[in-house]
Amino acid sequence: MEEETDNFSKAKTVKEIKFITKSVPVKVKIKEEREEEKEEDKEKKKEEDDKQDASKLEKEADTPIGLEKKVIEDSMSNISEKTSVLVPVLNSISQSPSVSVFQDQTESMHANENDISLFVNHRLSDADKFTALKNVWLPLPTFQFPLNQKNKKRGLKFQYKWLLQFNWLAYSKIKNGAYCKFCVVFAKCGGIGNQPLNKLVLEAFDAWKKALETFRKHSECSYHKSAVLNADHFVSIYTKQQPSIIEAVDTDRTRLNKNEMITVDVSILLVEN
Repeated sequence: MEEETDNFSKAKTVKEIKFITKSVPVKVKIKEEREEEKEEDKEKKKEEDDKQDASKLEKEADTPIGLEKKVIEDSMSNISEKTSVLVPVLNSISQSPSVSVFQDQTESMHANENDISLFVNHRLSDADKFTALKNVWLPLPTFQFPLNQKNKKRGLKFQYKWLLQFNWLAYSKIKNGAYCKFCVVFAKCGGIGNQPLNKLVLEAFDAWKKALETFRKHSECSYHKSAVLNADHFVSIYTKQQPSIIEAVDTDRTRLNKNEMITVDVSILLVEN
């Protein structure tokens, strides 16, 4: 009897297992079908939205605002296309060796004309003095200063920043050295103690290792300070900011003559009365 009960319970369990194994695939299939339906609904909705957006764009294109917008977009696209074509061309031109050679040649021509070394130890006219003081050749910040034999071992070159630090300093491309433009024009002797006028005045300075030390010492020389004052006075007269000594004397003479004439006229009037 107990054996029959166990067999029945076992059979009942087997039926349940068969039922469960049959029902699970059905539920999975139903779930997959529902997900596919949802995906189809999403795609249909997206298609409808795209159609609505396209119809809106078509309607806007027919309006003045839409036409203007289209013209602007076309113009911008044309500009971007032309820019993409021109930029490489311009870059290639700017990097072309011929352009750099032309710039160097132009700079060299100007240097040969107003190089500070051309004014050294010469009798200068007023125009030459003004050129040396105000229009002397000045290298560009991108100028490649050469390395001379003296400084080749250390690799030292003239530094552009020195021109900004010392307003009297001028670089000679011809001599590859430095000068004091004020002293070149106005320093004729060594001032107190008869200091020598060699480097920076009569000769180009190119010992770059001692550049800053030499430049600072030169700024304190008495003949340099006198040359700076003479240069300032000359420039103010040359540009008609102040009258020259001769013009000042002539002005004073004219003023005195006018005063004398007025005094004589007053005396004559007193005598006649």
